[in-house]
Amino acid sequence: MMRRFIYLLPLLLLPLLLATAFTLNNASAAPVIHRAIEPAQILLDITLTKNNLTLFLRVPEQSLGLLAPDEPQQSIAQRLTDTPNLWHTSPKAECSLSSHRIFQNQSDDSNESSGDVEGFYDFHCQTPQALKSVQSDLQTALPGLKQMNIWLTTDFWQNKQTLTLPENRITIHPDTQSARRGP
Repeated sequence: MMRRFIYLLPLLLLPLLLATAFTLNNASAAPVIHRAIEPAQILLDITLTKNNLTLFLRVPEQSLGLLAPDEPQQSIAQRLTDTPNLWHTSPKAECSLSSHRIFQNQSDDSNESSGDVEGFYDFHCQTPQALKSVQSDLQTALPGLKQMNIWLTTDFWQNKQTLTLPENRITIHPDTQSARRGP
């Protein structure tokens, strides 16, 4: 009985081997595309409501070591606190920084301050309709910064932008053709 099984085994495996060989010969060599996410990034929400411009900055915990590689992660929050003039608005808008606060959230798996760094930069603008852009000097405080993911909201429209440094000018005022009005 065993001798008969050994004799039939190659006959049973032959179709499987042929099917595998056919599949491999006809398989296309299509490239596998992996979506890359820039780890050295910050998230920025910009809100313009009447005369108030608010920038909410979030530095994800996993980005901290890349943004200022030669410093401890906890010093990034202190560096941002000590450098309030990281944002420059259009001069005609006459915006002045009214307050800024930076804090570091506590990581879930630690009792130390090693979570995301977040902060607010609040501006009061005398002529908000003249606000065309905000220029960032974040790369001076965060030398490893490569990308800013921005969500911009005003009273009349919103948009999303991604800036890859060295580009550092955030467009605030939409083109009249591309502005999307709310309901």
